[in-house]
Amino acid sequence: MTDEPNPPTATAYAVSLKLPDFWPSDPELWFAQAEALFTAQNITQEKTKFGHVVRVLPARYASEVRDIILRPPEQPYKVLKAELTKRVCPSKRQRLQQLLHVEDLGDRKPSQLLRYMLKLRGDAV
Repeated sequence: MTDEPNPPTATAYAVSLKLPDFWPSDPELWFAQAEALFTAQNITQEKTKFGHVVRVLPARYASEVRDIILRPPEQPYKVLKAELTKRVCPSKRQRLQQLLHVEDLGDRKPSQLLRYMLKLRGDAV
């Protein structure tokens, strides 16, 4: 009988990740922050990202993507991100309407109003 070292064993690490509350007013920015957290925690798997996002979605917004949550597609996080943004964000037309009827400067700095207007504009030229 020989003394062979024990073979290496796989170790599972639980990742503690605290995503911020979902921001329905700016899902694109929320996903950017979530992805920064995923990168910092070295989370790269689609299913893991999907699970973290589903876990923090309020019921109101989870119901908007119920079909995806109940029957996750091949790339669940990618599809969830695209569909949630599409279904929750105001449409391009609605954003342009808001832009045309933008409120007064009020107590904001001109640069704050400009950033708000650029956000509403999105990728529209």
